[in-house]
Amino acid sequence: AWARIEWRLPGLSMSDKQPMLVNSATGEFVRGAMYVSASSEVAEIVFETSPSPTEPSAYDLYYLPFDDRPCQTGPASSCTSRYARRSAPGFKRRVASTVERPGWRSDMPRASVVSFEARTAK
Repeated sequence: AWARIEWRLPGLSMSDKQPMLVNSATGEFVRGAMYVSASSEVAEIVFETSPSPTEPSAYDLYYLPFDDRPCQTGPASSCTSRYARRSAPGFKRRVASTVERPGWRSDMPRASVVSFEARTAK
């Protein structure tokens, strides 16, 4: 599936981040997810959906800016970022050939953004 997410993230680089997409029902990270494009205004992501015979699944997308300050609880190697998670092996390669084709969006189901929530605002 794919989704277009319009947001306001001024000054925060998204292009080098791995989406933190979670299946709302199971709490499991979706490892088959990637940004097709991302800016401070809008992002498009593609992701593997969980098959559901009765109803569509809900997913939560999290954006937590990476904090590169020294780890407060021990050596840096013991402080992992959720952004260190990578897509499932081969996912980006499989999807790359799809999203390079004109009209690729019509070949995939489109996910809808239902709501936005923020912990703080500037």
